[in-house]
Amino acid sequence: MEHLIGDRKNNLTALENRKWDVAIDNSGHDAEWTKKSAKLLKENYHLYLYASSTGVYNTPI
Repeated sequence: MEHLIGDRKNNLTALENRKWDVAIDNSGHDAEWTKKSAKLLKENYHLYLYASSTGVYNTPI
């Protein structure tokens, strides 16, 4: 099993020059992190899944 280590805020090099079947983004805490990751991966995955906690936890108005 291979483990990749990086820092989504400052170091995405572990994701460079690789192909992925699926990218699952469940940590979109910072919009810039999500944009950087998606831009880096956009030509290198078959399916991109994004899960937002705002879609899960609905605050009543």
